[in-house]
Amino acid sequence: MHHPIKQTESRPLTYRINVAMAKLGVSRSTIYRLVNEGKLKLVKISARASGITADSLEAHASGQGTQ
Repeated sequence: MHHPIKQTESRPLTYRINVAMAKLGVSRSTIYRLVNEGKLKLVKISARASGITADSLEAHASGQGTQ
């Protein structure tokens, strides 16, 4: 059975790669480098789509990302 996820916050849980690129002002390759370095967390949205968690993106943008 599929249960819809209730979003209690006003921000999304994930950002698509192109949105994460725009928010950080970096290229697609930099996004994937940051994922490989453990500074951003990538999650699969579907078989052909991925996203960056809002928590990891915001932590990285504020300078509090995983070291």
